[in-house]
Amino acid sequence: MSYLRGIAVSHDLDELAVALGPRARRDEPLARYTAMRIGGPADLLIVCESVDEVVGAVNLARSFGVPWLLLGGGCNVLVADAGVRGLVIVNRAARIGFDGLAARAEAGALLAVLARESVERGLAGLEWAAGLPGSVGGAVVGNAGAFDGDVAGVLRSAMVLGPDGEIVEQPNEWFEFDYRSSLIKRGAGSLNTACDVTRSDDFSRPVSRATEVATTDVEGMGVTRSDDFSRLVESRATEVATTDVEGMGVTRSDDFSRPVSRATEVATTDVGSGHVILAATFGLRAGDAQALATRVDEILEWRRTRHPAGATMGSTFKNPPGSHAGYLIEQAGLRGYRIGGAQISELHGNFFMNTGSATAADVLALIEHARAEVRRQFGVELELEIELVGRD
Repeated sequence: MSYLRGIAVSHDLDELAVALGPRARRDEPLARYTAMRIGGPADLLIVCESVDEVVGAVNLARSFGVPWLLLGGGCNVLVADAGVRGLVIVNRAARIGFDGLAARAEAGALLAVLARESVERGLAGLEWAAGLPGSVGGAVVGNAGAFDGDVAGVLRSAMVLGPDGEIVEQPNEWFEFDYRSSLIKRGAGSLNTACDVTRSDDFSRPVSRATEVATTDVEGMGVTRSDDFSRLVESRATEVATTDVEGMGVTRSDDFSRPVSRATEVATTDVGSGHVILAATFGLRAGDAQALATRVDEILEWRRTRHPAGATMGSTFKNPPGSHAGYLIEQAGLRGYRIGGAQISELHGNFFMNTGSATAADVLALIEHARAEVRRQFGVELELEIELVGRD
């Protein structure tokens, strides 16, 4: 970044901080927002408790031309030691509701909580998600799955905020789901314009941001005018498109008539193309509540005995065709292998742990060592399931 460009970004960031209000935090360490407990500071961070606030924060960032990243809590993400440029939006909009065989959840809701609520109502289809860390939004983006089930198999539709500020209820087919992937996670081609997300292994090549940003008039969107959003953008030189979120039922539909308590830990990221998952509807089946509860207990016991507890990102690599990443790592003799404060779990080879003092650099070095050994010994190239975000 040139010196003059740096001044421009800093000026825009200052204006954005004023527009977001006193709840926005400068130079906020991200380690406390990630499951791995690793991550340098965000230039600016705001925690959003409602869909309206998420939409408002995203569109304010776009209107000021500030790069942004939406974070549910960071289960499948490794944040660079140098932190994240621009605005980090922590999504804690987490209401859940049911209508017959349909479950509707805001993107910040925990997937495991949605699974538990469904089972308690005798609704089948999400048992596989019992105990699975991650938010609903991140699960949709990454097509989360386990035990022969996944998001692609149960998602009816999801409410998506697009790069142009338009909010659309997109059907399952729109996401073009693949193994642990979706249209959004793959970046949707040239639409990757909004997030300061690094796809390289060393955080050295941030995604370029479009110079022209489509914006939305937040006041016209029914954003709650709390102190956090009370000082909105003054008149801008750009032409602004407006969308009536309240009229689209983002937060006031019958699907959200029964809010649920949210666990303090939230997980997973929603990154990529500038598309933001706001809420999702899942099509479930009628089942026997007792039988479903028994199945969930079996899944939780399986996880307890095979997955490590503690600071971890979850599965680090995708399973290669015909094999399992954890098995290959273990067969390469790397169970318990350590670099700095980062260690490959003794319990499961695909789980990398922060033993208490790990840095992102330690984890990256461990990732590359595991990749190199599996490649050398078995000729298999492991592909990351986690997201690398931040700057060098």
